[in-house]
Amino acid sequence: MSFDFGEVLTRAWEITWGHKILWAFGVVGMLLGFLFLPITFAPALSVLMAEDIPVWIEEPGYIIGYIFLFLFWLAASFLLGALLQASMSCGVLQAERGAEKLSFMEVLKSGLPFFGRFLGIAALVAGGVMVVMVGFAALYLFVSLVTFGLGAMCLAPLQILLYPLMVVVYAWQEQAMASIVVEDQGVRAAARQGWQVLRQNLLPVGLMTLILYLGVGMLSGFVSFPLMVPFFAMPVIAFEGLEHSRNIFLAAGLCALAWLPPLVVFQAAAMTFLKSSWLLTYLRLTRKTESLPPAAAPA
Repeated sequence: MSFDFGEVLTRAWEITWGHKILWAFGVVGMLLGFLFLPITFAPALSVLMAEDIPVWIEEPGYIIGYIFLFLFWLAASFLLGALLQASMSCGVLQAERGAEKLSFMEVLKSGLPFFGRFLGIAALVAGGVMVVMVGFAALYLFVSLVTFGLGAMCLAPLQILLYPLMVVVYAWQEQAMASIVVEDQGVRAAARQGWQVLRQNLLPVGLMTLILYLGVGMLSGFVSFPLMVPFFAMPVIAFEGLEHSRNIFLAAGLCALAWLPPLVVFQAAAMTFLKSSWLLTYLRLTRKTESLPPAAAPA
């Protein structure tokens, strides 16, 4: 089956640029994701910047509250992420059907019926990844204990195999999610359909994965680089006095904060482009484009 990569990527860019309202779903997801930074690093920074031992270290209630806050953020990210993915997929499909204008609320409502199924696919991926990671960690620990650490050096290169495995899982997940929206399938049927599309079209899906993963990933990493300025300031802070350390870290933090708005917008556009590319890939590989019904008129 012939597959036109240029046509898919061009059309994905047309949808991304022509329907910027889809970026809003990416913005919401990015802002929720960025909460990971203050939630994770706030305790360490409070110790670093304080003159005395912070009160929360000696109070179990603060630690328990922090754990509950982190778990709440984790659950909210998981649930909201599934809804945003479903809504964005529906918006891309509507745009491919010929919708000239999309509204945020209409796209959000169109994603609600698929929320549970997207959540199911996400749970399958998260559960599978957890099983693999725990299994590898258990194997690593067992071999290390039996061979007194020598076997760990032999197992270390096996970690490299986890990266292509994650790429395959990522491609399967996107095709399964696309089948949910396009075919209106359940979780099991979508999982089978996603694997079938991946297995029968291994070369085009593999090449598309490399194009998107390497191309968009490298560009995103380059754009995200200024956000790492505070971390580069850490070695300088370690050799300065407390007063200078605060000023250095504050300046570095302000630089990173100033770059946050354009970074969020870029990442939101990148997410829209990725979702468009994967859904269009599914449509082209399954030849569903010709059978798509026309887009409904906006309410």
